[in-house]
Amino acid sequence: MKKNILLLLILLLLTKELISENTIKWERLIQNGEGFDFVGISKADNQFIMAFDDIEGDIGPQREILKSTDGGKSWKSVYLDANITWHISMNICYPTRNFCIATCDSNYYLKSTDGGKTWAEHRIDIPYYTNGLVHISLLDSNFGVMGSYNNIVYSDNGFKTYRVINLPKKLLYGAIKLISPTKIYMFENSPGNFYQYDVTSDKWTEYPTNFQDYVPGYRTPYNMYFADSLYGFVVGLRNYTQTSSSSYDMIHKTTDGGKTWVEKLNIYNHPAFGLFYVDFCDRENGIAVGQDAKIYWTHDSGNTWAKDSQPDMQKGGPPVLHVVMTGKYSAVIANFIGEIWITPPATEIVENRNNMDIPVYPNPTDSYIYINLPSEFLTEKIKIYSVEGILVYQTSDILKMSDVSAKIDVSRFSAGVYYVKVGDRVCRFLKM
Repeated sequence: MKKNILLLLILLLLTKELISENTIKWERLIQNGEGFDFVGISKADNQFIMAFDDIEGDIGPQREILKSTDGGKSWKSVYLDANITWHISMNICYPTRNFCIATCDSNYYLKSTDGGKTWAEHRIDIPYYTNGLVHISLLDSNFGVMGSYNNIVYSDNGFKTYRVINLPKKLLYGAIKLISPTKIYMFENSPGNFYQYDVTSDKWTEYPTNFQDYVPGYRTPYNMYFADSLYGFVVGLRNYTQTSSSSYDMIHKTTDGGKTWVEKLNIYNHPAFGLFYVDFCDRENGIAVGQDAKIYWTHDSGNTWAKDSQPDMQKGGPPVLHVVMTGKYSAVIANFIGEIWITPPATEIVENRNNMDIPVYPNPTDSYIYINLPSEFLTEKIKIYSVEGILVYQTSDILKMSDVSAKIDVSRFSAGVYYVKVGDRVCRFLKM
């Protein structure tokens, strides 16, 4: 007994904490500097991505579109205004490898049907409202919607022609999504009620949300993601009042097509500007971003969200982030100060997670875990990974001792799921 206690003390002395929160390493690939502002980023798939920005060129304001064909690792310019323009960049949607639309102020937009080789400028004939065509959602090269804050147009032929859709009432909407060729989802800006539009019947259906039931709170939905017609998320902010500058980050989830919403995140994190964009790579793995490098990840279908702190990304001001998710642990961010960031592949990702036969207790825990080490693994290092696959803890040396129960302090880990790896064996525990 005394021998085991002594061995346990030796084990604790040999351990070393590497980091204490779920932090993914990001790499800055592009730093355009002053005068470059990315206003949007969109993916055709996990490899083909386009980003839209405004630049203050030698001749004056110009629009530029960058393209990546390797998941964001490298970029090239596929469009740059030849002359000065006052059609300010607003948004971009890239649904297929060949088709892309980038919307602008003054109700203008750029369209490419050959993967960005050539672009043509067009104009939507609707009454102008502040910032012009701020919203766009495309299913493919045929079906899409775009519009200003109070006007929407729909097309079934790649915007060769379009028709104006009458809104259900005079309102400003904060998010719009084309779910199928005949169905549009929309959030009004405030108080945040949800609407469905049937293209065939030309009919709107309103679903009052429970966003205002959380007192105090004034909620504004900014952006939404839907995996299908039923399963989706909305991100935004919650203010104490309509004029408050102190906002909470907000994420809600629906599994019935927006008829009801369940709150999944409602937390204050400085700076207080809420969340602006959300994307998923599948039904389980997603990312939500805000301003000043505010990033959240989920790997359990959006039921819990872990904050990702990135001090390096905060330097140079509080930029708005735009994001696409390219894999379970990878994403590409373009921000409003002309930078593109990417998550390099993790060097050590937990594998063989079905082979979970190393006892860990207590589970869940808020302080310590004990790991029973079988004798055949006593020459292996103990490693702990975050749910993103990042190594967050390991013993400082290979252990050479008899059977022992290792005690590890996890009290400073962020809440979430972690994996313990010894040799080729893995076990999972939940940090409360």
